[in-house]
Amino acid sequence: MELFSEIAVSLSRVFVACIIVVGAFRLFFKNTVIYHFVAVMCFPIALSVLIGALVARGVVPALAGIPLAMAAIVVGFVIIGKVIQTPLKEMLNKLNSLSKGDLNFTFDKRFLKGKHELAEMSRKILQLGEAQKKTVEFAMWATAI
Repeated sequence: MELFSEIAVSLSRVFVACIIVVGAFRLFFKNTVIYHFVAVMCFPIALSVLIGALVARGVVPALAGIPLAMAAIVVGFVIIGKVIQTPLKEMLNKLNSLSKGDLNFTFDKRFLKGKHELAEMSRKILQLGEAQKKTVEFAMWATAI
């Protein structure tokens, strides 16, 4: 029972630290990609620290603790990869279309939501496409006169 209470105390300390770190980053880096990165990665890192503490106390064998900790961190990086890489690829595809003269593109609404940098860039690319459409329409109108 004492071991269980030690684990519970360690777990609560780690997650309280995570909440404090994420809260501090939210205060200073609200609506940024950095905040999202820290928010997602804080918990796998905290879980790795907890696993390390369990290994140190002999609760979890060292050979099992290392893969568990690595798996937690890899899952965090996969999530971050999807959160950041997917909108960046979408923006790159839209910019590629724009550079080839294709002005008839739209963004998935989930990329336009939010106040972080990626959503802002997506909105600006969309605005750029709309401005280019107006320029082309004006040029066609001007040459028709």
